[in-house]
Amino acid sequence: MRDSCARRIDRFFDLNPDLADACLTHKAPAVRAAAARRACPFQLSLLIEDVDPAVRREVARRIADEWLSVMAWDDDALVRRAVAERLGPEQLTALVADPDPRVRIAVVRRVDPEALPALAEDSAELVRAAARRRLDAFIDVALAAGGPA
Repeated sequence: MRDSCARRIDRFFDLNPDLADACLTHKAPAVRAAAARRACPFQLSLLIEDVDPAVRREVARRIADEWLSVMAWDDDALVRRAVAERLGPEQLTALVADPDPRVRIAVVRRVDPEALPALAEDSAELVRAAARRRLDAFIDVALAAGGPA
């Protein structure tokens, strides 16, 4: 694999998915990222600490759930956001105070409704707005069902 075009690399792995595991240690980050999209999920733990954040994002999207808590502390906000998109609602509390608003917005979308009032007071306007929208929707559904808000 010597190509540097991401589209051709993806096409190569589309046609040869059985080679993905063997390419997880390739020197080119684009190849490792494309391989991570198709490799056996049990092999992905090898790339948790990859130097390239794009590779780690692909790993976070597919790795076994038990590894996600390790990746929740990644230096790259987009990796943490990918983790937030997969963690269970009860595990998202660790990311409620993440320094990046994009991560906190991902948390708002999936966290248990009981955590929404605190997020509705977030320092970032986008996070506050997302939390309020979800909280309003939750209250509307509860009222429509005849239960307490």
